[in-house]
Amino acid sequence: MCRKEKKYSLIRDVIEPHWDTYLAKHPRLHPRVIRSVDSMRICRTPALGYNEYICPDCGEIKKVNHSCKHRFCPQCGQIDTNKWAQKIAGNLLNIKHHHVIFTVPHELNQLFRFNERLLYSSLMNTASHVLINWFQHSKKCMPGIMTVLHTFGSDIKYHIHLHMLISSGGLDTDSNELKLIPNKFLVKSDFIRNKFRHEFEGVLIQYRDQGKLNFPDSMKSCYFKKFLKDMNKKNSWVVHICPEPLKDPADIVGYIGRYTRRACISEYRLEHIDINNVTFTWKDYKAIRKGDSEIIKQAVLPWETFLNRLFQHIPHKGFRMVRYYGIYNNSIIGRIPEKYHYKPGEQLNHTATDPAKSYSVCTSYMQYLLESGRKNSFVCEHCNTELMLFERHYNRNLIRFGKLKPEYINTS
Repeated sequence: MCRKEKKYSLIRDVIEPHWDTYLAKHPRLHPRVIRSVDSMRICRTPALGYNEYICPDCGEIKKVNHSCKHRFCPQCGQIDTNKWAQKIAGNLLNIKHHHVIFTVPHELNQLFRFNERLLYSSLMNTASHVLINWFQHSKKCMPGIMTVLHTFGSDIKYHIHLHMLISSGGLDTDSNELKLIPNKFLVKSDFIRNKFRHEFEGVLIQYRDQGKLNFPDSMKSCYFKKFLKDMNKKNSWVVHICPEPLKDPADIVGYIGRYTRRACISEYRLEHIDINNVTFTWKDYKAIRKGDSEIIKQAVLPWETFLNRLFQHIPHKGFRMVRYYGIYNNSIIGRIPEKYHYKPGEQLNHTATDPAKSYSVCTSYMQYLLESGRKNSFVCEHCNTELMLFERHYNRNLIRFGKLKPEYINTS
């Protein structure tokens, strides 16, 4: 399949031309946004240091600037995500998994904005608790759950929802053996939705009573229960359980890479940028009917509106947008017998490589270039030999990985 060509750079074509003007217009911009943008602006520039690669045959030296590795950065997020996904997949149980989506009513958006850290964490904990409880009472086993928080929709508006990957089975509560759910169907969405709504509303009311919630001007604490009651009449709580489980390990790894640790918009979706507007594509999921194909639309936004939408999704420093529950929790996953795990070297890695081999950053990046159909920039242009990592420069710190041949040393 031919890869779509990238037309524009989010940093070079959108952020850089307008950043100074945007800062002047928004003097109270949150520090986390300023820090994140500053990191992305110097991504892959000499300011972060660089690596030197050398051709072992002719001595040709190539410098490659370091990336910022910020989880919101569109330039380096994909490579790090692919490597991270392969690592995480090795901890998954060797069984089918289900994709479950929890969506919060838009009426709660303002409340979430005023209590982001508290309510984001509570949302992830409550949704996972509901599913774990159902498994323990209905299936008598403890599942593994990976929960991913998204605050954006395809049109990058504020849209709070969770993507959850849940094992189709787990460890038996009595025998501690792996127990599978034989049928494809997991559970009715309506049942989980009602349980989730009831528990999360209980958490909100408890926080209100304890004085932990900050309320916007449009919402009064004393009328909060009435607000929730009126909101529930619209039936705006949504839980979607995908009918078909993910069976193939490659599908699961693909899911992990697609829905985690990425910016809210891909640069491939940028269609046109001029001095005033930004045009990008988005998927209209509400307009899709059962059996229909994707409906792709274009949005044209003034650059300031686009940046406002973009920056609202930059996560708080240190906040974990991906969390693990049940037997995927770090305190439990290490005690699960190895025979129940996927074997990444055999099942997830479709290339003929040694799974025990420790790859350097250079080799991993080369694999990414080859798999994505891009030109391998780590091959010498003169003799077509693979380049070797020689030195790493971190500002004033130098890490050397090898010795130059005498004929390559500059004595002048």
